[in-house]
Amino acid sequence: MLEVACFNIESALNAQDAGADRIELCTNYEVGGTTPSYEMLKGSRASIRIPIFAMIRPRGGNFIYTATELQEMKTAIMHFQDEADGFVFGILDEAGNVDIPKNRELVVLADSKPCTFHRAIDQTADSLKAANDIIQCGFRTILTSGSEPTALDGAETIAKLIEYCKGKIEIMPGGSIRSTNIAQLQERTTAHWYHSAAMIGEIGVADENEINRMNSYSSTSNGETTSYREATHTNPSGTTVQTESREPGQPAIQERYTVPSSGTGAAVEGAGARGRIEDVTDEEAQKARDKEYEERMEGEYAKREGGA
Repeated sequence: MLEVACFNIESALNAQDAGADRIELCTNYEVGGTTPSYEMLKGSRASIRIPIFAMIRPRGGNFIYTATELQEMKTAIMHFQDEADGFVFGILDEAGNVDIPKNRELVVLADSKPCTFHRAIDQTADSLKAANDIIQCGFRTILTSGSEPTALDGAETIAKLIEYCKGKIEIMPGGSIRSTNIAQLQERTTAHWYHSAAMIGEIGVADENEINRMNSYSSTSNGETTSYREATHTNPSGTTVQTESREPGQPAIQERYTVPSSGTGAAVEGAGARGRIEDVTDEEAQKARDKEYEERMEGEYAKREGGA
């Protein structure tokens, strides 16, 4: 599974077209990513049908925030609720440990939407202790380079984290991952999710061909096809698909949540909406996504022609 860090809408479109599973939307690549504008998120949401996780980081630099900066983070989460499928953030205290109360406060504010603790963990002295603290806060995923400049350099630590956290939280390697090293990283860590900006050269845009190449590795685990769970929920901008989980070594069957138009049906944990569950093949799921996209685009064209 591949998450692509996108610093502009063009990158997000490239990621979607190349088959990325999720987008981390942010700005300011040169400082490792900061909170995108609401306009950027809304503009991306209008064209993107895969999950978008919004970065919540008021500035570059360290991950110790003032009361004013913490309030900015809270405001962004509340403002982004209708457009984002999840959030990415991380707060440390003055001692360089995970700030459990502040992180938990933001996770609760996210209102059950999945949250990723980003590479702030790489600034802690003990990544295993930090992982325990992050789990206590309610995060679903940890993004880490294994406390090294690159994920490949930190592969040994990442592998330890994956083993230590098995069944508790997803560990997602990130840090200079490209098609030239993702296979080696996969072999050394057995991670399910990978994170990359997928940039080639200095153009500042995710490269569609590079994403395709990485997908050829990230869609398998130890040579086996993987399956994963997709959940759809309806927001004001249309239907989006959110990947919830996957199991290695299983057939490529997806549990697809669909929201019934009547509003009836059993509640589904983690779906973010009431819906029903049905098993569909990869091909059927893709056809369904394509149909959803075509219908939405037809509606957009109709609005434009009608002057809306």
